[in-house]
Amino acid sequence: MKKIYKFIIFIAFTLLSTSCDFTTNGAQKYQISDQEKAVNKVMERNTRILSEKYKMYPFGITVAMPGGNIQYLELAFQIYGPLSQDSIRKILIDAAHDFLENINSDQELCLYLKNHVFDIHQIGITLFLIDSHRMPIRDPEIGIASIEKGKIIYDKRAEKYDEYLKRNMPFYTSSCTESYEEALQILSSQGE
Repeated sequence: MKKIYKFIIFIAFTLLSTSCDFTTNGAQKYQISDQEKAVNKVMERNTRILSEKYKMYPFGITVAMPGGNIQYLELAFQIYGPLSQDSIRKILIDAAHDFLENINSDQELCLYLKNHVFDIHQIGITLFLIDSHRMPIRDPEIGIASIEKGKIIYDKRAEKYDEYLKRNMPFYTSSCTESYEEALQILSSQGE
């Protein structure tokens, strides 16, 4: 259920961010803080770099900045599948390493990070797997996978017709989790 809400939030954020002009009665414009400018620049750059490198399509972002303090950054993408769990693991780990390296090498952004550096527990990458018709991949294949806060999660999903809503609704059939450290060990044992 958490993943469905996350998916809905991504869509709502995308729609709101493209339709808001941040004005109050046309009199005041919202002033973007230096922290927001730094985050926006890094997120845009990483979205572009990771999209090109891993053949993914940008799908959304998550930024946690309570009180202006940058605490968590996540990028979401659509990627063609189905893909094996081993392939997904490698993409998630490699993309997370690229994302983390890019964040920590941005001197402007690092000024606004706690301890001036992020680690694997403060970033996330989410992959929504789609087929050749851009439809969600369903069970028995992995449909959504993510690395978030030091854990990798692989979810399988299906759809069931809802009589009340008169449409198919997604639900999760199974979920598998491994720690970041376990994933690194698996990749190492596979010679990756």
